[in-house]
Amino acid sequence: MGSFDASIGHETYLTVLTVRFYVTLSLFVVGLIGNCIILNVMNDSNFSTKSRRILCSSLAVTDILLLLFYLLMSLLEMMFWKPIYSIYQVLCKIYLPTFYFVVHINSWILVFLTFERLIAVFRPFNVHDIFSALRVKGAIIILVAISLTWNGEQVYRYDLIKEGNNSVCMSVNDYNLTDFMYFKDFMSEMLVCVVPILIIVPSNIALMVKMYKNRKQRQQLGLNTARVQNNSVKFNVMIISVTSAFVIFGLPTTLYAFITNYDLSGVIDEILLTIGFCNPMVNCYLYCLSGDLFKKQVLNDIKKILDRFTRKKDNENKNSVRSVSRRVQ
Repeated sequence: MGSFDASIGHETYLTVLTVRFYVTLSLFVVGLIGNCIILNVMNDSNFSTKSRRILCSSLAVTDILLLLFYLLMSLLEMMFWKPIYSIYQVLCKIYLPTFYFVVHINSWILVFLTFERLIAVFRPFNVHDIFSALRVKGAIIILVAISLTWNGEQVYRYDLIKEGNNSVCMSVNDYNLTDFMYFKDFMSEMLVCVVPILIIVPSNIALMVKMYKNRKQRQQLGLNTARVQNNSVKFNVMIISVTSAFVIFGLPTTLYAFITNYDLSGVIDEILLTIGFCNPMVNCYLYCLSGDLFKKQVLNDIKKILDRFTRKKDNENKNSVRSVSRRVQ
């Protein structure tokens, strides 16, 4: 345990764990519902271009996987007082490699979305050629292949080690890591958060500056800036909000990890990691707040579901009345 864990009383520690359990459960449920909503909206061809829908759908899928791999596993760990991947040999070997694989994919899809917005703003006539649906699919497939290859080596590092009546999943090769393996592990941590943040932050600043200049040009030309913004600008705002959330939620954990030399083992560390994984949970709600088109589509879908439910209830009531009438007759 970390120093914080050693300094607090047992009752306080249990209270912290209880609060964290219910917070994690709430984040998991809300995030799962939100990302399912994103997948449903992105399935509508009228919402946006196919390439954008592919990127946003891929982001939602990886967000769901992150919620399952971290928040759900954290819930099970708190319920059984033991990491699930320390129970079975297969889970021990594949959990961390798969987890890092998903985190890499998630982070770099956000980078792809940022690049797509940069091209759309600075080279609007070329965006559909550069980010065609076929090229986006190809880029995601290449990203998946690279990430699988990069993280696949970790499968051979982990093993279940017997400690009394329990077993612990740990890296059995840490004592003889080569310089290359140290470099690779360091780069993995950099590629998960640091490099994407270094790309996203200046890119978002450039996007906002360019959008502001475009607005000023419209004012100077005497165009009506009070009109509803076009779809491209609305999509810019949506992506800027989502990528900024990635920076806001991920930066504290990343800074703390570097300060403590990745000694993430105490309550404070778990709280920071949970905050960091709020990002997969909030995307849908950021889309709704920042994008009128997305919110409108969600409301239309909810209305369709309610109408379908109402019609079903009406049909059941009519059938019930007919059944009663026949019995009376």
